[in-house]
Amino acid sequence: MLIAHALVLALATSSWLDAPTPTNWNAAGATIPRAPHADMSMNPRCITAKLTRRPVSAADRAIVAAGWMLFNKPVASGASVIIDGQSGFDGMCRPTYYQAFVFSAGRFAGTLAPRAMQSRALGSLQTATFSGRSKIGAIFNHYADSDPLCCPSRLTNVAYRIDATRRGPVVAPVSTRSYKTQ
Repeated sequence: MLIAHALVLALATSSWLDAPTPTNWNAAGATIPRAPHADMSMNPRCITAKLTRRPVSAADRAIVAAGWMLFNKPVASGASVIIDGQSGFDGMCRPTYYQAFVFSAGRFAGTLAPRAMQSRALGSLQTATFSGRSKIGAIFNHYADSDPLCCPSRLTNVAYRIDATRRGPVVAPVSTRSYKTQ
């Protein structure tokens, strides 16, 4: 597991978070991405510790059907919701291979990151909130190669909007702004 985590950090030296306006990875009418395989056998207590939650909505059930486990309480504004899913745990029961899924009016609109994230790695999501019905703000950890895993030297705010299109809603990153934590 340490080797995989080191590989993620090594591959992530350049990040989508470095672009002032990231290229959008979401497309209207897209399907929910399948959960990547994660080895959960290394720590079965994480599953029994009630760190995941049961699906209660159609959006929850669609995420679970794509192989994800739900965690955290959904964040909602009007007809839009952000739901967190993960495919595994690390040795300390932190989520591995996790993603934040956005739904608008019951339809999948996209993800807040271009690929599944790892806890304590470059591009890992800290929090996401709505600022209005179609605007989202998210904070991501922005590690430098020399940063200890506990403490990223920067955080990056990413602003998104949910666009209505003929093919359905789509989440679009609008801007990034990084700042030092130390």
